[in-house]
Amino acid sequence: DASLRQPLRMEMVMVLHTRSQLMNVGDGHGAYIHDYDLDTSGRLDVLYKGQQYSGTWMSNDSHGPLVFTLDNGQPVTLPPGLVWIDVTG
Repeated sequence: DASLRQPLRMEMVMVLHTRSQLMNVGDGHGAYIHDYDLDTSGRLDVLYKGQQYSGTWMSNDSHGPLVFTLDNGQPVTLPPGLVWIDVTG
């Protein structure tokens, strides 16, 4: 965090796996834009307190919230603090 001059400390990291496609649109600086499909569901990796958990994420539509569930059926509870969500295709 540049304003605090300290590294960011994430309480939890979540990696959402989904499909993506490269759009035929640039960002104005030579890079192309990726479109990630977040209207369906996919695999989920959760890193929390030195442990790795697997599960799924799901969305019913592009305007609703994402739902995170571990493989054992338990919902993922977000802890207080910063949660980093990475979407990969």
